[in-house]
Amino acid sequence: MASGTRLREAGQRRPAAVKSRPGLLSNSLGVHDSEMGEKRMNLDQVYALEHMFQGHPAVQAARTVLSGQLLSGGISLRKEGDDVELTPAFKDHLNEVWIPFAQDVIDSFLKWGFVAISYEEHEDDLRRSTLLAKRRKLAQPAPAAKGGRGSKAKQAVDQTPVAPPLIIPMVPTLGSYEVAFHMGGRQGYKREYLVYSNAPGQGTREDEEARVVVRQHPDAVGNVNSPLAAVFELGSFVGALTELAITAEASRARPRIVTQMRKKDASALDPGNLFFDSESRAVQQGADTEESGAQARALQLQQQMCQMINKLQTTNPKDDHDLHSFSGPGGSRLASKSAYAPPEVSPALFNLPKDQEMAPNTSAPESRGDLESLSRLAIEQFSAAFGVPSDLIFSGRFAGKSTSQLSLLNTTVSQLAKSVNSVLTVAYRDIYADGPNEDVGQLQLLTSPMAATEEVLNLFAGGLVPVEIAMPAVLHAIGATKEDIDKALDNAQKLQQEKEDCDRCEQQYSKADHDLNIKEREVGLKKSEAETKKIEHEASAPYSSGPSGGGPSGGGASGGGSSIR
Repeated sequence: MASGTRLREAGQRRPAAVKSRPGLLSNSLGVHDSEMGEKRMNLDQVYALEHMFQGHPAVQAARTVLSGQLLSGGISLRKEGDDVELTPAFKDHLNEVWIPFAQDVIDSFLKWGFVAISYEEHEDDLRRSTLLAKRRKLAQPAPAAKGGRGSKAKQAVDQTPVAPPLIIPMVPTLGSYEVAFHMGGRQGYKREYLVYSNAPGQGTREDEEARVVVRQHPDAVGNVNSPLAAVFELGSFVGALTELAITAEASRARPRIVTQMRKKDASALDPGNLFFDSESRAVQQGADTEESGAQARALQLQQQMCQMINKLQTTNPKDDHDLHSFSGPGGSRLASKSAYAPPEVSPALFNLPKDQEMAPNTSAPESRGDLESLSRLAIEQFSAAFGVPSDLIFSGRFAGKSTSQLSLLNTTVSQLAKSVNSVLTVAYRDIYADGPNEDVGQLQLLTSPMAATEEVLNLFAGGLVPVEIAMPAVLHAIGATKEDIDKALDNAQKLQQEKEDCDRCEQQYSKADHDLNIKEREVGLKKSEAETKKIEHEASAPYSSGPSGGGPSGGGASGGGSSIR
């Protein structure tokens, strides 16, 4: 059977046992049902989900989108509500150890809905301590004079401080552990999860140092509930159809030969129809039997001859057969010059039994015509289960989508980030906290909602969104890191501050220029008024002063005389 159908059968959910309600006597006597005992996860389903997670392209595309949104910004340490300034060495440690651990946590949540955590010593530190121990061992027996080079090397090695082993979190590999749960708490309402190692001799001993963080609890019989488990039925169905389509295509490329009995000519006389007595019939039956045996032997001989001919036409094991001559090797002039090459299509000879013919209208296996549409439907269902828009899987991460269409991805990222942050914080406190009440901080993934770049730019150009909000959204959409975003944001804030200062100075200059213009206009207006009054005064002076002391009512002669004078 194909691997797709086997995967579908292996990933079936374990059915729950249908039992009647326990009676009051069993509860009063302390007798529990089997459901109240310890349950282990459905390992067949777990392995089937792991196989689909690693082998399906749509799942890997959704995983890449979610991981890029969650881990592209890095990890920050917050304490008492503020970000802690990290040293370069600790930043490198977070990038080398904790980000891969966060990736494993995300994968476990997507596959199974829970994650098992184990704390182990760092391999680099173990390697470094081993090398230091070897150096000390080599430096001890080396004899050297006082003050010589060997004694100085030994002193340097002895004075090298030995750091305590560095403990790091890790997600155990599938197959090295099993997860179980039982009901505990005050009255058996709460689930308590246990981890068992698959190491020899440890199968029944609980690993008390391991932790299990659950995002989606399994059901009562140990079946996994996760985004991948929600769409496993359709994914395995399409996978099985793909396997069967490959089988159908192989059968169509090598069709089967179906024969049938050749129809006898009704006008011909059959010798068997001329005799009707029993003796003649027995003789005819014996003749038919001998003829059938002879036909079977002839068919077998023909089959052997066809196999030999096919073998000679397609193989040349010891160069004892010349394909260009019927007389054996050396009979052709081209035997030593031409290299053997098999034909493009291997010939095959078939023979039909006697009185047999090819059956017409034989139905050949055909693949489904709607396999492509079913595959696209499966990809859309995978996208919906993982909370990723299907266009991001079909068209890529930079598909032109609106912010409203990306709300599903932003909601998925925010919820998954909260779960991953809780796991990172629990592991960080388990490693670095000296006591349960000590606050050593919280590890958080630096994420930001994904938005359409064009919409953010339009909002920023319209003045509705400040640069502190617009720039991180745009830079995060193109995959920039937190350091790049902070640096670009600082530069943008400086440029904006300088622009605001320049605008403020220009406003002050324009205001001062406006005030000067107003003052100049006022001075000019006052000057024009004074000139106007002076002109009016000069114009009214001849009428108000004369030799006779009269006004314009004086005599014309005197007036004329004064004007002449």
